[in-house]
Amino acid sequence: MLSVMYALLRATSQVLDIESTDISGCLYAANGNVQYSIILYDSVPGGAGHIHRIAADESIFQSVIRKAHEICSECECSPSCYKCLRDYYNQDWHPVLSRVVAAEFLKMYL
Repeated sequence: MLSVMYALLRATSQVLDIESTDISGCLYAANGNVQYSIILYDSVPGGAGHIHRIAADESIFQSVIRKAHEICSECECSPSCYKCLRDYYNQDWHPVLSRVVAAEFLKMYL
């Protein structure tokens, strides 16, 4: 789910044409770590309304899903790279990020 979250964050910044540092996310584990919720939020002090834009407009949300899938499925790295999922801020998670896993999960929502 970390891979999916980082794919959604990258896609959101590209679709909304915002800095990647303007938004962030975390995972919420429920039911003994069997189910996860991905929580995206504005990281700008006071909030900038970026995540609200996604939640309020289904077409923007679908664009983010499509872009996240595209980012993960079109990259040719293994398992992830700075072109698809990795960035400076998630370097602690680089060993577990997988673009293939994220693409497979996101494909269900296209």
